[in-house]
Amino acid sequence: MISATRIVGLFRRRGGSGELTRTTSELTPNQLETIQAGVAGQSPLIASVHSKDEWFAVTQSHLVSKGLDGVRQIPLGDIEALSSDVWDLAQGKRQGGDLKLQLRDGSTVALNAESGGPFMALFNVFRYVVQVNRKSDAAVPSRRPSTDDQRSV
Repeated sequence: MISATRIVGLFRRRGGSGELTRTTSELTPNQLETIQAGVAGQSPLIASVHSKDEWFAVTQSHLVSKGLDGVRQIPLGDIEALSSDVWDLAQGKRQGGDLKLQLRDGSTVALNAESGGPFMALFNVFRYVVQVNRKSDAAVPSRRPSTDDQRSV
């Protein structure tokens, strides 16, 4: 589990809130009500509410999103990489757009992020999540064949 203080701090320092994307303490009562049922007892830290049928929230342990396919809860530990390229980042900062996250199962989740500070703030939060996940993966010994194992085959 990642520190709530760290997530909110990164969001505020690396871009900050906008009209739709805010820390939970900055959400309007209507926005907060919209996401409460979907986060199911977790405390949202950051949320982006486009409508009652399209939103996402970041908790200490999950990315929770609602879209055409209903509510989806993705453990933050399953986020493997940011798959947005430099063009996506430049366009996202100027115009908003999809922030693409690659998951461990090979699938990709696209979050519709608003332009400017909120886009960059979310990018930096998820970049941090990816770094934490990579460090924890490195700490767990895997059973990849060593050079000696490969030579003996």
